[in-house]
Amino acid sequence: MSPVDIERRLEELFAMADMSETADGPVKNYSFGMKRKLSIIEALCHDPALLVLDEPTTGADVQFLVRLTGIIKQRIKRGQITWITGNDPNWIEGIATKAALMDSDKFLAVGSVDL
Repeated sequence: MSPVDIERRLEELFAMADMSETADGPVKNYSFGMKRKLSIIEALCHDPALLVLDEPTTGADVQFLVRLTGIIKQRIKRGQITWITGNDPNWIEGIATKAALMDSDKFLAVGSVDL
């Protein structure tokens, strides 16, 4: 991505996370939730073909999760893959097209999810 595209993308993502006013501030002053949002912004910044999110709902506010859901659904429409690990089955059920249930290191179930 060009520097201009990166700057524009970061502005969009910080706005999506309601963090535009703190984007230039030191990360050490961020709350736990803000640091979680920042890690997701970092992952989304370059619009990767494969996005891996580990427990994205932890520490995130409802408004951010609604917006993140929209981003992930747009990615699905574009044919991009998002792999999410999480312990929030209600949120995952509302966004996933396929799901796997694991216990320790074993798959217990794998299948499609009706959207």
